[in-house]
Amino acid sequence: MSGLEFNLRDDRILFVESDSGTLGIIPSGRRRTLFMNTPDDEVALFLEPDDLIVISAFSSGEKARRGIMALAYLLLEIENPLVVLPENHPGSRRLKMVVSASDTIRLSCEITPGTHPDHHLLCSVSELSGMEIVSENGLVKLLNTPPGIRSRVTKLEW
Repeated sequence: MSGLEFNLRDDRILFVESDSGTLGIIPSGRRRTLFMNTPDDEVALFLEPDDLIVISAFSSGEKARRGIMALAYLLLEIENPLVVLPENHPGSRRLKMVVSASDTIRLSCEITPGTHPDHHLLCSVSELSGMEIVSENGLVKLLNTPPGIRSRVTKLEW
């Protein structure tokens, strides 16, 4: 496993794909607040300009990338809140994408999609599990990257 670095502007999205999953990585670009609703509370995530918003899709290809862009639009433009499901919720198995936001995010395939409120941990497909996504000095660093992943930077367009 190795690492990659990207210099992303706040109007760009980095797609990272394996054969079975896709990540969309977006710099926050400014101070902003994302709201996360848990079964018991509403939590405000106060993001700094260098924080990252990461969307993890459990599929790959054009359909996954379009879905990630749509979810990014809902979060960043419409300001739709994130929802955390209670543990063992039957809807977890139907989720196609999940989101996290922080300056460091670790991917894991060992958590149930949509049920983990810790914003530094994000559910992913097994191929991407163990990867870390770090924002450092204006760069997006992908650590512990598995072989065979594909990446590309695209303009965020609504």
